[in-house]
Amino acid sequence: VTVIYQQCAKRLLPKIKALQPDVIISCHPFAGAIVGYAKTELGYETPLISIVTDFLPHRTYIAKGIDAYITASSQAKDILAWELTALVHGAEEANKARNTSRALFAGAGAQDDAPEVVLEASELEHDGMTLPALLVRAELCKSRSEARTNIIQGGVSIDGVAEKDFNRILTGEELRKGILLRRGKKNYKKIVLK
Repeated sequence: VTVIYQQCAKRLLPKIKALQPDVIISCHPFAGAIVGYAKTELGYETPLISIVTDFLPHRTYIAKGIDAYITASSQAKDILAWELTALVHGAEEANKARNTSRALFAGAGAQDDAPEVVLEASELEHDGMTLPALLVRAELCKSRSEARTNIIQGGVSIDGVAEKDFNRILTGEELRKGILLRRGKKNYKKIVLK
């Protein structure tokens, strides 16, 4: 396969350079792999985007040198993300990443794979902690003021449910069970009281 990529890339690269594109968009895995080869092996630097047209993509869509993928469906995105992660980190890590992503974006708690913050009982005031204080303690916000702003704007959730009350106090009982505290779309921590 590499010999085919070499021959095609050598013929295609002068034509691409003559056009001087700002970006190359590929809608076929073979074409993406050829340009990806040109980027990684021949030093071509134009950004390459691969549009995954199959609803059930496979590893042929994955090639070195592709800068971004666009998928036709969420299912295709999930499959492609798993394949890429498995290729780089192995199947076990790919499964962990998939489970965390599904739990987070489905609104469920990704308790098993989320970064964990363990609280000591001595950190609680009157068997509880305010939500702004907890966001700061979990390093999801830099200050209580920032935390209050995020809460008021609807950017904070507890176990997948948006929380807009900045006076909310999480009890020791809630924290012993463990909660998934999230700020924004990508920042989350599992909070557990020892």
